[in-house]
Amino acid sequence: EITLAAQAVESLRRDRETQESRVRDLEQTASGLKVELQAMARRAEQAESLQAELNLTQGQLEAVQVDSGQRDNEAKRVTQERDVLRSKLASLEARTSEQADDLARGEATRQELSLHAARTQGSLNEAQNRMLDMDENVARLRAEVAVLRRQRATMEVEFQLQHQPASRIGPSAATTTSMPSKAVPGDALAPGPSSSSASSASFASSSSRPGPWAPSALPRPEAAPHHDQPMPGMATSSGNSR
Repeated sequence: EITLAAQAVESLRRDRETQESRVRDLEQTASGLKVELQAMARRAEQAESLQAELNLTQGQLEAVQVDSGQRDNEAKRVTQERDVLRSKLASLEARTSEQADDLARGEATRQELSLHAARTQGSLNEAQNRMLDMDENVARLRAEVAVLRRQRATMEVEFQLQHQPASRIGPSAATTTSMPSKAVPGDALAPGPSSSSASSASFASSSSRPGPWAPSALPRPEAAPHHDQPMPGMATSSGNSR
């Protein structure tokens, strides 16, 4: 019985040691689990903070997404405004080009008009100079016509006196035998029949006494020029005044 008891005691001691070893193992396991629980608690706290940060980040992400959407809309609006401004700029450039072309055409037209005005002014000056020359020529020709008219009147008187017979010299004979001169159209200074008759009558009355200057003693011209024929150097009525 003692041996059995000793064996039982030994078995109990071994069981107790086994239990103690198990307890120590359990204590060690519990301490390990406690450490792990503390780590898990810390991890849980970290997870909570991370979740909060995640929530905050998600809120910021949503705000960023909203802001990005607004920015996308703003970008689209800006893009549309930029396209509109580009179209307006292209239209303004086209109008500017057209205005530049119009300005170039206007400048060319102005230069052409200036040249035309200069040519017109030159032609006007030339025409004025020609008119002045024509006025001078007309004045000179009028003076020559007046001289030639006086010469014609004198030649007609001499011709009339030279063709009268010596025996019929007297106021009545001079009046009847005088040749009426033909007036030039438009000539107010041309002598008419009365002036030539009076001149021939006065000359005949003064030459009624014989003398060396009597009409019968005057030499007869070979051919008296006709007063209707143009004199040399004179322009006809249909010719140029120059």
